Amino acid sequence: MMRLGARRLASARAFSTAAETKAPEVAKSSGSSFGDRLTSFTVGFALAAGAGLYQLSEDVDASTKEIQASISSLKSELLAENAALNKRIEQLEKRQ
Repeated sequence: MMRLGARRLASARAFSTAAETKAPEVAKSSGSSFGDRLTSFTVGFALAAGAGLYQLSEDVDASTKEIQASISSLKSELLAENAALNKRIEQLEKRQ
């Protein structure tokens, strides 16, 4: 019985013949183009690379100065130690 009612309802249903209303067109955003984005990326990358290179150069210069100072102090310590050893050797040779 349910089937008969569904068939009647389907045959009695009327479909709208009115044309569908179109949705209003959305204006395209005036965003950045791919070229603009690529240019911005390239400029940012170049600035970051330049800053990194400058910092690396400063770090290398500072570490080079520290190493030279360490070598200089080591040299003076070795010269003083060699002088002390030569003095002891001369004293030992005089005893004999």
